[in-house]
Amino acid sequence: MTSRETHVTGHAVSSLDLPDGAEADLRLAGEAVTVTVRGELDLHTASCLRQTLQAAVAEEADLVLVHLDEVTFMDSTALGVLVGAWKAQTAHGRRLEVVCSRPEPLKLLRLTGLDGVLVVHPGAPAVRS
Repeated sequence: MTSRETHVTGHAVSSLDLPDGAEADLRLAGEAVTVTVRGELDLHTASCLRQTLQAAVAEEADLVLVHLDEVTFMDSTALGVLVGAWKAQTAHGRRLEVVCSRPEPLKLLRLTGLDGVLVVHPGAPAVRS
């Protein structure tokens, strides 16, 4: 996993290259952290995804938004990582929400019942500052 950090209009941005061509961007904006994930989320990328989401939770922002619209494959290992991050975030009275319009990840969230646990937005929600 390689990491690059830049600053965009005063907000820190970290880009991580996950194994097998997957990527994750972590952006800080006010009271929210946005994690945008691209590529396949599976057993091979789960540990890097876990590190990325742990870093997002460690920012102690009121909201962590996880964007899954560019995820091409997602398995139960990745779901477990997502649930772990959600538990860590909500244990401190903060929110972790998912943004996803792609049918494949949405189907998995629905089949597992996680769409009833996690807040899932069909498009980018407004971030309250």
